[in-house]
Amino acid sequence: MISIELVQHLIQYIPNDIEIDAFRHLSIDKEKLPPTDRLMYEIIQIPFYTDRLNTLKFKLIFADNYHLLKDQMHLINEASCFLYQSKHIKKLLEIILSVVNHLNPTATQRILTLDDLSKICDLKTSKTRIPIMNIVSEICNDHHSEIFGLKQNYKLILSASKIDLDLIKSGIDEIKQEFEQIQLCINKFEENIEIQVYYSLGLVLVRRVRIIIKCLEKNVFYATSGIAAFFMKKFKKNKPNVYARARKPAPRRERPFSPTELNSLDDSFSGTTGTGLVGKYDTRVISAASANDIGVSDPNEIFAQATLQAINGFRRRYEAQPLELNDQLSEIAQRWAEQMASTGKLEHSPAEWRNLGRQTLGENYAASFQAELTGEKMVRKWMKEGKRYMFGYDGRKDTENFTQLVWRASTEIGVGRARSDDGNWWYGVVIFDPPGNIPNQYADNVHLPAEIK
Repeated sequence: MISIELVQHLIQYIPNDIEIDAFRHLSIDKEKLPPTDRLMYEIIQIPFYTDRLNTLKFKLIFADNYHLLKDQMHLINEASCFLYQSKHIKKLLEIILSVVNHLNPTATQRILTLDDLSKICDLKTSKTRIPIMNIVSEICNDHHSEIFGLKQNYKLILSASKIDLDLIKSGIDEIKQEFEQIQLCINKFEENIEIQVYYSLGLVLVRRVRIIIKCLEKNVFYATSGIAAFFMKKFKKNKPNVYARARKPAPRRERPFSPTELNSLDDSFSGTTGTGLVGKYDTRVISAASANDIGVSDPNEIFAQATLQAINGFRRRYEAQPLELNDQLSEIAQRWAEQMASTGKLEHSPAEWRNLGRQTLGENYAASFQAELTGEKMVRKWMKEGKRYMFGYDGRKDTENFTQLVWRASTEIGVGRARSDDGNWWYGVVIFDPPGNIPNQYADNVHLPAEIK
């Protein structure tokens, strides 16, 4: 972006001999520079373009076209403000980060987050991050190649500052079509299409989104959470997770039992350790004996299923849809439970532990001394906070576990549990996606119990 102040300054500026010599020295091999380095070089050398501005011929041409340039720069300034403030652009960036994190085989130590965008505008490719300047230079090279020719042809300053609204509209239409294709793939998720098809579509998505970031239409909105979740589910089996411990072979089913399935299996569910009904809603949890009957043998898996069953029992009371277990979220929860068991500190995990490139996930945790921490015990402890919550208002710190449990927008959880080395303490963690406890959204997501409405 070329500001009005910069142009006015350039008109009055005359480079000295030292600056001119430096420019000539640095420009010897500039044609051999890769696009990223060339872009940075051109940006750094902006003051030296003023030797063109100091010619009488250019001043006359510039005076004739200044009003047009001024209008275009005003549009660019407005566009920049919109890009900076737009939630839609942020959502598009979240898509990029979500997809790239699962397509980039070198990102094994940590994942990219939105916070990284202000830190990775360097030129060096790293094993743990992708230089955003490469994306910027690629866009400039493909769609605004005149930026690289400003020194040779000053007239291109005008064309470089123009905004092609037709191109923007075309880009929006293209990205909508791409998202429709992705949605078709989501609908065919159970058809076991080859992974290469999804991989190719993912690459197309990344390429299209890079272009659409430049679009300025305010009404652009896409279902980012569904798309990001789709790619995460599809690629998590193909990408190694350095934090995940070796898991025991999956039971006879390829996915966890849902609460409905557990209730409809057989009478083995009646041998549970729960307290039965709360109002008219079943909140009982599975015991070790009944878990063995349905093919679950891993203690952590039993704990996860019991926690899921208890949470969904309470969510039905508050008119919230049942949650589902997610293996990737469970790995995050298990990792933090083991961390607390190792350090003895009961606290939230760092935000980067729970950031999947879209947003920081919700998290509840609990601990029990000597007595084994069960899923039912943990959930009931959190539900007691509901006595202090004022429905219709934003929650407080002492009610955030309760409000997260019954948060209507949440759809998936991960569950983890660990025991301290001395055997005295048990630690439990539940990760929620999407997260709850969002300011100004409590009234829509935390409802009164159905029986008292």
